[in-house]
Amino acid sequence: MKHVPLRMCVACRESRPKRELVRIVGVSPERVEVDRTGKKNGRGSYLCPAQECWHLAEKKRSLNHALEMSITADNWKSLWQYAQGLPEHKVLKRAEREAIQAASTEGRESNWHEETSSKAQAAQPLKNPSFGGL
Repeated sequence: MKHVPLRMCVACRESRPKRELVRIVGVSPERVEVDRTGKKNGRGSYLCPAQECWHLAEKKRSLNHALEMSITADNWKSLWQYAQGLPEHKVLKRAEREAIQAASTEGRESNWHEETSSKAQAAQPLKNPSFGGL
C-alpha cells in the first residue's frame, strides 16, 4: 500500500490527503496564487475545498500566518474568484456522516436515561437520619 501524504487545512485544522486540499502559494512578498498543480515555487499552505474554510481563513488570518506575509484585499479578491467554484460547505464522507449520526443517537439515548433516572430519584422520599427519619 502506497503512502498518502497528509496536509492540514490552515483554517479548520483538519488533516486530509494532500490531493484533497487546495494549495495557496506566496509567489512573491506581495502576491499569492492558487496552485492547481501543487508544484509551484514558494511557501505554500493548504485550505479545504469549501468556502466555509476560506471564510474562516480570511477571518482568522490563518493564511497570513501560514504564509508569513500580509495578504492584501486584492489578493483575497483573486483567491475568492477561484473559491466561487467551490461548494459552500464541506462534503462529509460516508464514515464521517455515520459517526455524526451515531453520536447524535447516543446523545439522545443518554439524555433519556438521565431524565428517567433523575425522575425516579425525585419520586423517592428523602431519608436523612439527621432529621429523625422525616
